[in-house]
Amino acid sequence: MKVLIAVDASAGAEKCCKWYFETIHKPENEVYIFSHAKKPDIPNSAFGGVAVLLAEEVQRTIIEHDCAVKELEDKYIELTKNEPGKITVTVETRGGSPGSSIVEKAGQLGVDVIVTGSRGLGTVRRTILGSVSDYVLHHAKIPVLVCHN
Repeated sequence: MKVLIAVDASAGAEKCCKWYFETIHKPENEVYIFSHAKKPDIPNSAFGGVAVLLAEEVQRTIIEHDCAVKELEDKYIELTKNEPGKITVTVETRGGSPGSSIVEKAGQLGVDVIVTGSRGLGTVRRTILGSVSDYVLHHAKIPVLVCHN
C-alpha cells in the first residue's frame, strides 16, 4: 500500500506521523512523508510601479526559509530512520494552499491513502481560515485518515 503522510512543523503532525508508524504501518508499505512549504514572503519596495528588492533582506529571507525546510526534512528523516520499508521525506516549496498541494501530490504519487493531522481549530477559526485536513478530506479522491490532536 502507498501512503502519503502530510506533515508540517507542528507537534500534532509529528504525533500523527508517530501514531501511523506505531499503529498501522506495515514493512511492505511505501510511505511518502510530504510537507508543503509556503513560498517565502520577499520584501519589496515599489517606486513608480518598479519594484526595488532589498538584496540583503531577500537573501536573509531565502536562507531562513531554506534552513526551515532542511530542518523539517531532517526531523522526519530522523524520526523514521529505523522504520521498515521504503520511506521518502519531501518538503516542497509551492504556491497555493497546503491542502491543494497535498491532494495534488497524492495524485502524482498514486497513493492509496492520505494520513494527516488536525490542529483542532475552533468552529469560528475553521470557518474563517479553513482547515487543511478539511480541504484534503473533501477534495481527495482516495481515503483520508485524520488524526485528531
